[in-house]
Amino acid sequence: MGARTTSTAAGAAPDHTLGRTLFVHWGQTGGGPRVLEEMSREFARRHPGEAAVSYNSRAENAATMAGLALPSLRVTTFRSRLGVVLNLPKMVVNSWRVRRFVIRHDIRTVVCTMESIYQSLLVPMLVPRDRRYVFAVHDATLHPGDEHVVKRLNRRAELRRADDIVTFSSAVADVIRTTAPATVRRVVASVLPASDVRGHQVTERTLPTGRPVVVGFFGRLVKYKGLDLFVEAAAILAAR
Repeated sequence: MGARTTSTAAGAAPDHTLGRTLFVHWGQTGGGPRVLEEMSREFARRHPGEAAVSYNSRAENAATMAGLALPSLRVTTFRSRLGVVLNLPKMVVNSWRVRRFVIRHDIRTVVCTMESIYQSLLVPMLVPRDRRYVFAVHDATLHPGDEHVVKRLNRRAELRRADDIVTFSSAVADVIRTTAPATVRRVVASVLPASDVRGHQVTERTLPTGRPVVVGFFGRLVKYKGLDLFVEAAAILAAR
């Protein structure tokens, strides 16, 4: 997963052997399904026969995930806020399905590639304790407006179960190292690669010639969003 720096808990022996690995994310839209796709695709390329996935059958890229032809566990989640409550029994059943899948396929490592409602609350509890659990943390703290009780419980469940944590910036890793439970063996600062555009109908734009090029940033103005890279990129464009 492109590890850049590693911090190992005192007395813990580094273990880089993942074995057969299940990548899990049950979100339907946005970056979550794409991150799952990219991670599982690349791991399968580097470790043939070792990758498996669990994804949402309603995800935007469900057809692409199916096309990876990996051992898979598909789930169907909710479509509305009311469905979050009404589908809780189904989520419990899906989580037990993950446990059976892990045992049946002799999965040695489970990777949560991004948090998702109920997946993050239930799956960590039901993955057998003798299997390694890797939690990918994208944000050091919950976004403003996202601090509701379910997300707080999700984050707590993931952190308490995690054997290893992967972050996608040094800024997030620095925060997690000070807040993660003592049971976490390692916090790895990695990078989030650019998404693959195969099959996503992305075309290159032609830059305007009759006016200056406008470069913008749309996101939360916080350090870990890579604003230093934005400033550097803007300077390179200006020089050209």
